[in-house]
Amino acid sequence: MIDNERHKRRHQQKILVQQSKLATMGEMIGAIAHQWKQPINSVAILVQDIRDAYHYGELDVNYLNNNINNAMKNIHFMSDTITDFQEFFTPSKKSIDFDALKAVQEINTLMEAPLRSKTIQVSTEVDAHCDTMINGYKNEFKQVVLNLINNGADAIAERYLSGTLQRGEGRIVIRFHNESNKLHIHIIDNGGGIPQELGSQIYEPYFTTKENSQGTGIGLYMSKTIIEENMGGKLYFTVEGDSTDFHILLKKA
Repeated sequence: MIDNERHKRRHQQKILVQQSKLATMGEMIGAIAHQWKQPINSVAILVQDIRDAYHYGELDVNYLNNNINNAMKNIHFMSDTITDFQEFFTPSKKSIDFDALKAVQEINTLMEAPLRSKTIQVSTEVDAHCDTMINGYKNEFKQVVLNLINNGADAIAERYLSGTLQRGEGRIVIRFHNESNKLHIHIIDNGGGIPQELGSQIYEPYFTTKENSQGTGIGLYMSKTIIEENMGGKLYFTVEGDSTDFHILLKKA
């Protein structure tokens, strides 16, 4: 009976992991769509410009080279975005030393366009002499960061709709500081705060506070599993006023 129960739990865990990855993939595809809009428009304008320059007799070698160079810059940017996307969904095979700050910056780069379209500002603050090197699973860590940022952005968007927060006032702050041999990361949003009485309930599978069934209820469960079980850290939240502060504590490399 014990072995059978363990088998069921492992099977359920695999299902939750897969559902979490699919949900995250949908969010990432949306982010890539935002990232690609501007460079695609730029390339289209450059191509049309070459045709117009030909018709008006303005096309020479320098003009052609400049347009080609600008087009290639946009194409390389789109290629890099896809590479980041592929790396994000490649499971980390082993625990490695990596820079948590750089990993967060990579997520911020991918999420810059969709968050800007939602008029939500993201900033990163790092204490002086803070050591941001940790040991663990980089892509899984990035999945946690992405989930917490998206949760904060969704909460802020709900406040925009309800009128309790004006558009452009949404803030997500990612703060780094050291505590003894640990790296302490805060992901803070002013999305209205999570009721403290929910406590650990928000980490349960399929539990969501999002209205209209917009949430899968898997993200926080997987985030806690990754940070606490896979990386030996701690994930919890505190609330102050209309802000929720998710704390991630991890041992330094």
